Amino acid sequence: MQAPEASSTTDGAGPAAAGLLPAGLGQQMGQQWQAGEATYLAGMAQVFALLRGERNTYPGHYAAVRSVYLTYLQRPAHNKQQKVCLENTGVD
Repeated sequence: MQAPEASSTTDGAGPAAAGLLPAGLGQQMGQQWQAGEATYLAGMAQVFALLRGERNTYPGHYAAVRSVYLTYLQRPAHNKQQKVCLENTGVD
């Protein structure tokens, strides 16, 4: 079995020069690829911008929840003790 001959695409002319694609099709496909790539990159930029916005809202939300929780912990201790006493006596 003979080894396949080297393709003429190694000279940088591409598949169209080698006769693999009809004339003009390679250029059209290249333009479509570039348009698709530009759309993809624009979409990814938008997605990452939205993710950055979400990430920036977390610290504020965390601080608010922490503040509410600290206020909850600082409530009078007699409320906690009263609940424990009621639980021990079986009174609802």
